[in-house]
Amino acid sequence: MCRASLLVVTVGFMIGCHPSTPSPTESSLAISADRALMLLGESAQLRAIVTYTDGSVVDVSASTLWKSSDETVFSVLPNGVVRAISAGRATITAMWRSFSTSFALAAEDSIRGRVSDFRTEAAVPGVVVRFAGESQDTAGTTDANGVFFISMPGTGRFDVWVDSTPAGDAQVTGSGYRGDLIIDSGTCVSRYGTLADARTLKPVVGASVSVAGGTAPSGPDGWYRIDLGCPSTGTLGYNTTFLYVTHPNYTPRSKLVGRGVRGVARLDLNLDPK
Repeated sequence: MCRASLLVVTVGFMIGCHPSTPSPTESSLAISADRALMLLGESAQLRAIVTYTDGSVVDVSASTLWKSSDETVFSVLPNGVVRAISAGRATITAMWRSFSTSFALAAEDSIRGRVSDFRTEAAVPGVVVRFAGESQDTAGTTDANGVFFISMPGTGRFDVWVDSTPAGDAQVTGSGYRGDLIIDSGTCVSRYGTLADARTLKPVVGASVSVAGGTAPSGPDGWYRIDLGCPSTGTLGYNTTFLYVTHPNYTPRSKLVGRGVRGVARLDLNLDPK
């Protein structure tokens, strides 16, 4: 029997002797993800969610130990941010206290690029980038940083569109292809793109690219860019204008770019070795 001679003890007696409701305990751990398929270069936030016996849920991502079964395919940071590094599959495991759970992820080849404004070089968000060709027609929308990810088309030549406006053509050579795009709706004139070896699909470095009086070399990743001004300061004329490419180890190549020079467009070329 409980006895008390003082009020404070009586209160203690009431608390100690009255039946109490047990605190809820953890019942399960789950990984929350918005998709199970990612494109190369993409990052996503995984969350570790604990469910309690009373039905409440708590995000414990920050205090969870994360692990990837194959870090060459997916890397995962301590806060649960996972990044697709190469094509393949891997299992992401979350461990929290005595709980452990796993989630399967797949990564596939993609084109990753950035759309920027020709004049300001600022990112262009919210535009639809489309690669259309014989082997595939695929599209993606740029994020707040002007970056887009799209499932990689088969290798080959593709017409490029930005919000239904022609933006030139691209010779896609593989998952390492540089997909950056430059757009301008005014009078600016520019030609840019990548050069690759037609046999190996590797970038061609040190080629000389020229059009309408402007010349530029191709860099380590095959990238070149020739800006002719706003409006063009190059030789427009009325005859058909060509993009000329020369390199000591490759057959000289020229590409038709239209009557005169207009707009900002991407032109990629595969070069034939001598």
